[in-house]
This record gives sequence, C-alpha cells and structure tokens, in this order.
Amino acid sequence: MSILVSTSMYNSKNFKNILHFVEKYNGKVGAEIFPRFDEPEFESVLKECVPALKQVPISFHEPYFEVEHTADLYTGEYKKTMRRLSSMIKYGSVMGCEYIVYHHNNCAVPEYKKAEFLKISQDNLHEVTQLLLPYGISVAVENAGTIAKNTMLLNEKEFIALCRESVCNVVLDIGHVNANGWNLRNVIYALKDKIISYHIHNNFGNNDEHNRIFEGTLDFNEFIESYLELTPNANLVLEYDESLADKESEICQDIDYLFEIFQNANKALA
Repeated sequence: MSILVSTSMYNSKNFKNILHFVEKYNGKVGAEIFPRFDEPEFESVLKECVPALKQVPISFHEPYFEVEHTADLYTGEYKKTMRRLSSMIKYGSVMGCEYIVYHHNNCAVPEYKKAEFLKISQDNLHEVTQLLLPYGISVAVENAGTIAKNTMLLNEKEFIALCRESVCNVVLDIGHVNANGWNLRNVIYALKDKIISYHIHNNFGNNDEHNRIFEGTLDFNEFIESYLELTPNANLVLEYDESLADKESEICQDIDYLFEIFQNANKALA
C-alpha cells in the first residue's frame, strides 16, 4: 500500500509543488502524474522533476484533455489520443510507473450511442494494454464519468460486470461512486480482487467536486473500514480540485490522518 498525491490540481506553472510532499514525507508519499501535454511547457517541467519523482511510488493518470477513447479508429481525435499516450509512456517507463489509469470515455454519452462507445473504448483499451506491455506497465480501469454531466458510460452493475470479465485491474474513484449514487461497500466487495488503487476525495452527492476527504456526504470512515477489511494493500491517491493547489497544510492534514489510521491498524494486528 502506498499513499500518493495526484497532480490533477496542478498545471505546468505549479506542477513542481508535488515535490514538496515528496520532500516532507521523505519518500513515503508518491505521486500520480496527471499529464498536461496539451500545455506546451509541461514536458520540460516534468523532465526536471523526473530525478526526484522516480525515487517514490509513481502511477500515471492517462491524459484527460483532448483524449477520447470512444473516438473512431484513425479519426483526428483518435490520433491525438494515441500521441498523448505515447508521450506519457515515454516518461512512465523511465520513472518506474506501476500502472496507468484508463477512462473508457470523457465525453457525454447519448443513450443510443452507449453500446457503440463501449465497443470502441474496449477495443482501444486492448490496444493501450498491448502498447504498454513491453514496458511492464499495466492498465487499471477507472469508474469514470458522472450522471450530472451525462458522462457515465457504465452504471454500477455494468461496471462491476465489465471489470470482473476484464484482465485489467481497477482504480475505484470513491468520489464518482458517491456522485452517482452507487453502493460503495457493494462495489468494493464485488471487485476486491481487482482493485489496486483508489482515488479518494469527497462531494455532496451530485457534482464531482474533488473536495477533501471529509468535505461531503461520503462517509469516509466507513470507506476506510471496508478498505482495511477487503483491500488493505491498495494504493490511496488523494485526487483534489485545483482550489486546493496552494493549501498544502490542509492536504498534509489528510495525509497524516491516513498514516495514523494505518499505524493504528498495524498495532491492532501486532
């Protein structure tokens, strides 16, 4: 189990702030890199951070902006998606990336397009998995999208069924679970053998707000109970909104809280 901080709250200008957590926790806190190759300056900033980041646990969230896995093969959108992924792989292989996070879709999903979108994104998932194979990097599927934005391609039952049949592991986003009204305990139990990581954040049950872990209607302590019982080896990735980018002390409070939980759990087992 590792605790990681997602760089989703940063852009190219403040991306280096992720190193503050690496330094403060002496390598005990890693990072999930949220690539922003759509920003011209991002790659040079990332390159400067490689020496420090390759010393800690690393995962990559695939690029989000201008990436769409429901795009038809050989369309301009598809080609842009694969270029973004190739840029990510170049750095992931150097940094010892454990896995990348895959979204089946980022766009809105008209009901009449649902089956078509799923077929295309599943084909692309297979392609991405094969592309990463030589680098020893696995793909983990995330429960992406929200009802509020009509971007939820798979409902709770469909997501569980798809993941049970897939060779890929799972990154479970508990904020998306809450925003979509899914039963968190049920999903964890059903996928306990597949979940390798969680995106942890909170919201008030509708929008995907990416608040701190106790700021919302999701019962975080209840989640921790299920986590410790069913998936104690999975990573925890704090995935916060950009409004928290300059609030490092608050993020550290949440990290310290998690470390305290695990220390207490270990003592109870001793």
